[in-house]
Amino acid sequence: MVIGITGSLGVGKTTVAGLFRRLGARVINADRIAHKIIKPGTPAYKRIISTFGRGVLRGNYISRRKLAAIVFSDRQALEKLNRITHPGIIRIIKDEIRGCNQNEVLVIEAALLIEAGLLSRIDKLVVVKSGQVVVKQRLKKSGFSQNS
Repeated sequence: MVIGITGSLGVGKTTVAGLFRRLGARVINADRIAHKIIKPGTPAYKRIISTFGRGVLRGNYISRRKLAAIVFSDRQALEKLNRITHPGIIRIIKDEIRGCNQNEVLVIEAALLIEAGLLSRIDKLVVVKSGQVVVKQRLKKSGFSQNS
């Protein structure tokens, strides 16, 4: 059984995925995969530096905060980033699904699960929603500000 969890930023997808984890499911987090594929030396890392410049670096690592400041204010920049990162993320998720055994419950936590074309790969979809006040509190707690 493959369950997809999706929803906007700050709604509580990770909290819901944690509930499934406590019940014995194996959870795949697309954001964690993204962290891995942009590590120094990877093809995605090199393409991000080539596309967005060294200004997105903090030391030798890509600063997700600096990169977010660029892509969340420019739709074309976000599309460029997605073209760089999504193929690798989607490939890893598909590999995980293929490797899932028959008795296992696999949960895929991904904000863009539907947009990434993964809907056909899942058995059940959970869409997480929260009120604006809760989302703002969650984002603030995570270090985001209205200016981020």
